[in-house]
Amino acid sequence: MGENWGYVNPKGNYVINPQFKSAEMFIEGLALVEDNEGNYGYIDTTGKYVIVPKYVSATRFSEGLAFVTPYNGFITCIDKLGKEIFTLKNADKVTEFREGLAIVEKNDKEGFIDKTGKYVVEPKYERLSIFTEGLAAFGIMDKSKDEEEQNFKYGFLDKQGEILINAQFDEVLNFSEGLAAVKKGEKFGFIDKTGKFVINPQFFYVNNFNEGRAVVVEKKSEDANGDDEDDLNWGFIDKTGKIVVNMQYERVLAYYDGLAPVMQNEKWGFIDDKGTMVINPQ
Repeated sequence: MGENWGYVNPKGNYVINPQFKSAEMFIEGLALVEDNEGNYGYIDTTGKYVIVPKYVSATRFSEGLAFVTPYNGFITCIDKLGKEIFTLKNADKVTEFREGLAIVEKNDKEGFIDKTGKYVVEPKYERLSIFTEGLAAFGIMDKSKDEEEQNFKYGFLDKQGEILINAQFDEVLNFSEGLAAVKKGEKFGFIDKTGKFVINPQFFYVNNFNEGRAVVVEKKSEDANGDDEDDLNWGFIDKTGKIVVNMQYERVLAYYDGLAPVMQNEKWGFIDDKGTMVINPQ
């Protein structure tokens, strides 16, 4: 309906007419929307404003709280009624809450605050990830490399800010099902929460575990260009590192409800957890 956004039900019928310049998905019963004047607010599932659009920027609600920035004001944490919980007067950016903590950026450094606005990890890291399973990744500049190349080493810390796994990896993903994907040198593997490799670095690329399976990717040949998806094979491993779905697909996505989407000959189908095609690529 023109350039405005609205919401439909599962049958495709409009339940909230297109009227917003932008609109996010509903989370915890509310959706972040932008009106045609560029102001942000929140609506309920009937389309009624619960928090009127009056902010220059805002985040989605997470764990009952959201961050908004009033015009000529500071980043402020609000509840679902729009009540102000606390204000961050010196923060440049902030993320949504995850596992009770939010990332705050201040003077190009990042730290964590709790739901009272108190710093539990002071802003001292160049890079931080959200907490998952009680751990968050942190990144520090690798001083041994040319600073212009922006090389980082990554490790993991707990919610008290204690470093549990030293910064030693070239890339990391968040923990999922007890394991985290990490890159050491040119290859990816998986570590446990002690930092020990349980699956040695051996893959060109991987993704997180979901339902006991992780996406793994390999080049078709050593001469293949890893930036070209036509030169890659995709499959799945289990938590022992055993290949349970051969790397034979053009692309795969994570398992959900026992099925995973796979691409063959530019068509998508579905395989089960044994790798058997149950819905042919079509």
